[in-house]
Amino acid sequence: MENLFNDFKESIFNEETKSVMTDYAEWGIDSILKDKVCEEIPILKTLLAFCRVATNIRECNLMKQTYNFIKDFNEHANTENVSRHREELNNNKNKLEEELERVLTLLDRNYEVSKTRLLALLYAAYVNRRISWDEFCEFSDIVNRMFVSDLSTLRDTFANDGVTDSSIMSHRHDRLISLGLLRNQQALGGQILMSIEGADRDVYIGITDIGRLFCEIIFN
Repeated sequence: MENLFNDFKESIFNEETKSVMTDYAEWGIDSILKDKVCEEIPILKTLLAFCRVATNIRECNLMKQTYNFIKDFNEHANTENVSRHREELNNNKNKLEEELERVLTLLDRNYEVSKTRLLALLYAAYVNRRISWDEFCEFSDIVNRMFVSDLSTLRDTFANDGVTDSSIMSHRHDRLISLGLLRNQQALGGQILMSIEGADRDVYIGITDIGRLFCEIIFN
């Protein structure tokens, strides 16, 4: 397991990896994973060996998710911050294991590329010191529990700074409320809408503070 963590660290925090990803940017993912590019990225090389031995669907999925994670992370993480974070992990084995074990576990559980890209954006925000490790953990749990189909609803709610038309409220808003990203502005017992300080309109569903930060990271 330690070797796997080191392979992942060398893959994600390596300037050469970013260059390799750029060179193969126009290739399809299946073509990339069958080509020699896997030999140039340590974590993919390790996972590819598992796939070749057992044709293991789980390992093959993890390889695809890991590739997409590294690609999107490198597109959004600041180079200086990546170098700094790499040194932090080199000097703190416990931190290395905690971070990369969580990321690999999340990727292993995930079968949707869209969720993997959200995780990459969130991890880049963490490495860029935009959010804390605890916030990354909270956000990654939200991504894990989220329905991909609810992302468009969240995007619209964020873009409009809430829901002001009761006719468009749906079960998707309820699911996002259960994740803590949105909140119901209505009072209990079917009463009139709660007032929002400084608001000049009725807002049925608002965005929580954590929801706003989450949206700023994944949509901006």
